[in-house]
Amino acid sequence: PPLLAQPVDLGFRTLPAQRLLVIAAGVVVAALAAWVVARTRFGVWLRAAVDHADTAATLGIPIRTVQCASFAAGAALAALGGVLGAELMPLEPYYALKYLVLVLVVVAVGGMGSLPGSLLAARQNKANIRRFQSRGLDYTQHELDESFAFLDSPDYHEGVRAFLAKRPPNFLGK
Repeated sequence: PPLLAQPVDLGFRTLPAQRLLVIAAGVVVAALAAWVVARTRFGVWLRAAVDHADTAATLGIPIRTVQCASFAAGAALAALGGVLGAELMPLEPYYALKYLVLVLVVVAVGGMGSLPGSLLAARQNKANIRRFQSRGLDYTQHELDESFAFLDSPDYHEGVRAFLAKRPPNFLGK
């Protein structure tokens, strides 16, 4: 829509309204997901079903319903992400290599099931990419997006390797 194509001046930077919408939606979805998992009966059921499915089933928790609802929620969130992010990251043949490898690194570093850890790991991953750029390589952001060179960089690998060697089971040490 034309309304989302307009620039918004934040005082220190100008961003398209659509990017601000994606950021706001991401913050809302992350907060809502964290709240559901931590503070609701469904969150208790979900944690029980993941950690000890047999025990949870014995206690009367509908494991299959929890699994199906979780899958449906994940599919809905994937659809929302696809709709909101389609203009920012259009689908192309190398989409998986460009983005999903970075997502895998973030999840591995952040720790499975740790939303705050994954958010901090994403920030660390971005710092590793910036360090790669600052090593004298003339990559603009567009060229970086169009290539996979930073994934093959020894600097990038060393940054991730050093972090993984020192980290606890997840980024926050829990």
